[in-house]
Amino acid sequence: MFLIAWGLWHQRNQMIHEDVVIPALQVAEAALSSHITHLQALTSQGPRDACRWVAPEPGFLKLYVDGAVFANQRSSGVGLILRNSKAEIIFSTSKKENDVKDPIEIEMLAILRGLQFCFPLGISHLVIESDSLLMVNEVQSDSISRSLHGNLVQQIKQLMLRFPCCSIQHNSRLGNGAAHGLAKLAWNIDDLITWWGSCSYCIEQVVWSDSML
Repeated sequence: MFLIAWGLWHQRNQMIHEDVVIPALQVAEAALSSHITHLQALTSQGPRDACRWVAPEPGFLKLYVDGAVFANQRSSGVGLILRNSKAEIIFSTSKKENDVKDPIEIEMLAILRGLQFCFPLGISHLVIESDSLLMVNEVQSDSISRSLHGNLVQQIKQLMLRFPCCSIQHNSRLGNGAAHGLAKLAWNIDDLITWWGSCSYCIEQVVWSDSML
């Protein structure tokens, strides 16, 4: 009940401050998803550090990326959030990707969009985190990708080389909650929303929890 009440409170804030209207059913589904994630975290048999949010080392920025498919809209969403070693948010973004219905493709696009967004900012030391282990392995591989999305993999690798220092690593969904929430938020936007130095109300609780770890 608390999670549903909290979701309704966030829905109210988004209507007032961001002019974003989220259907009540989606609020309830998000609350249920948060509850399940919370239970999974409590009952996890593995080390807690394996699924937690971890800040980057001093001097580095960490970009968290995720994608979400909206089958009923024949579209997908990308979520990006860039943070420093003090857990401060540099920017967060929610972006709609029309005519993208493949989960693998949207995960790749999330990485590419993140790099495209960061490159003009003159960032020198960047770490990218994704909860898609398959995509991370594809990008880390020295071999030429033979997958259906090999062109996207190549674009990502080429853009990473344009940063003085750039790497990519895997994190679990539990450690990537903020980017996941932003990706799902794209369901209700037309193109792109960016928050500089802050984030949407829909992930405020996740971001606060991260900073407490």
